[in-house]
Amino acid sequence: MPTLRRLLPVLPLLISLLAPPRALGAEPVRIGVLAFRPKPQTLEQWQPLAAALRKAIPSRDFRVEAFTYPELNRAVSGRQLDFVLTNPGHFVQLKTAGQLSAPLATLAVLVEGKRVSQFGGVIFTRAGNKGIESLSDVRNKTIAVPDNESLGGYQMQAYELYRAGVRLPGDAKLLITGMPHDNVVKAVLEGRADVGFVRSGVLEAGRAEGKFDPARLKVLNPRQDPGFPQLLSTRLYPEWPFAACRPVDRDLARLVAAALFTLEASHSVTNRIGIHGFYTPADYTPVEEVLRELRFPPFDSTPRFTVLDIWLKFRLQIVFVLLSLAVIALLGARLYLAHRRLKAEKKLVLSQSEKLQDRESQLRAIIEAEPECVNQLGADGSILQMNRAGLEMMECDLLKDLDGIKAWDLVVPEDRAAFGSLVRRVFSGFSDTLVFRLKGLRGGIHWLETHAVPLRNSHGDIISLLAVTRDITERRQAKLEREAALARIKRLEGIIPICMHCKKIRDDQNSWNQLEQYITSHSEAVFSHGLCPECAKEHYAVYTGCPGPG
Repeated sequence: MPTLRRLLPVLPLLISLLAPPRALGAEPVRIGVLAFRPKPQTLEQWQPLAAALRKAIPSRDFRVEAFTYPELNRAVSGRQLDFVLTNPGHFVQLKTAGQLSAPLATLAVLVEGKRVSQFGGVIFTRAGNKGIESLSDVRNKTIAVPDNESLGGYQMQAYELYRAGVRLPGDAKLLITGMPHDNVVKAVLEGRADVGFVRSGVLEAGRAEGKFDPARLKVLNPRQDPGFPQLLSTRLYPEWPFAACRPVDRDLARLVAAALFTLEASHSVTNRIGIHGFYTPADYTPVEEVLRELRFPPFDSTPRFTVLDIWLKFRLQIVFVLLSLAVIALLGARLYLAHRRLKAEKKLVLSQSEKLQDRESQLRAIIEAEPECVNQLGADGSILQMNRAGLEMMECDLLKDLDGIKAWDLVVPEDRAAFGSLVRRVFSGFSDTLVFRLKGLRGGIHWLETHAVPLRNSHGDIISLLAVTRDITERRQAKLEREAALARIKRLEGIIPICMHCKKIRDDQNSWNQLEQYITSHSEAVFSHGLCPECAKEHYAVYTGCPGPG
């Protein structure tokens, strides 16, 4: 790079020596410059460039002309120009149309003594407009723009608004003022538009020229970028390209490009133009992305694709999609078959479930009709299930009446230890039988005899206790009464050892059994007369004065 800088002062001399002498009657080389400021001002600014090129390439005559967008389009399409200096968006449009070559160089301007090779756009409104403070406030407002082909005067700003959710031109009204950008500022200040779009540097230039006071304007979405000293509302993009028109004279284009790169050394020329010089071409891909995203020309029409184009461009994706569809179809077929199998299995399960439900209903009906108590207990003594006979033993009407009551809470205290031992033994895997006393919810005491077995699940684990219990209260009472009667007879045995009538000792068991049955209603009369059962039957009337039994 230092070597190149040392060569810059002598490059114009080398170019002039290499260039052929000027041909008599040769057509002048015409350079078209897009006028974003007034055309006379643009011509005055860029005339030093023509003089510098004539000096560097004395064999040709150079002329600079200023054009608006429509004029520049007509001049390029009519092949009236040799070179063009325009904004990047316009350059992409002309290049895509095949009218311009790749850029020969990229402009670098001089702003406040700094070299700047990028520019952006500014979005502004009147300073006193309180209704517009952010980009979203621009919706449904009137926007003044110099031209919808202007990158710095429309397309950059439209892209920022697009990212903020405002779509142009649909979400606002556009007022096309035409070039230069000063017309946009005038339209906003006069109230003909609410918002204006201009490229960076326009507001600063108008202040320097005394055309308008920037204090009367308010910049929306202000941005600051290191090294960029001007007002800004958008991202930065490469500065203007200098390109050759087709068909290109390659030798002339090479000489012009070399001359442009030497302008940096000619400070008198760059100062008069107000630029820093020209540099190697920048990458204008970000500009193309903006135009593609917003579908601006030349990307405003849908490209035509043939089937072959689609295959060549997306063949890997197409193969992947086809393979994916094949896998999906295979999985779908397997899923369909699995669904059919599951449906058949579900039908079988439902059928078996219905049968099980029927059997369960029948079993429940049988259990409910069972005169004995059938109940199911948990390991903690909770009552899980119980039929009607069991509820009657518990002296309640519904199973929910037993909620929160443990089985051993109903067992009389004297029998609880034996009952708990039964439960533990059954949950250890053994069957057992127990006679115990239970106190019903209404206070009745019942003698019960239960036979309990463990109830297991499908894995063989004991989940509950199943018991069949019968009420033996009456039988137990009869037995107790019989034992009491026998005790009484035993006590009376010493009183009547010899029958008063037959004078015999009746101590065989059969006689005592007969006596037990007879004395139920006549014991006092019999024993008061000292008769044995047989004599009592035959002579009861004689001794008691009333007919005997049977």
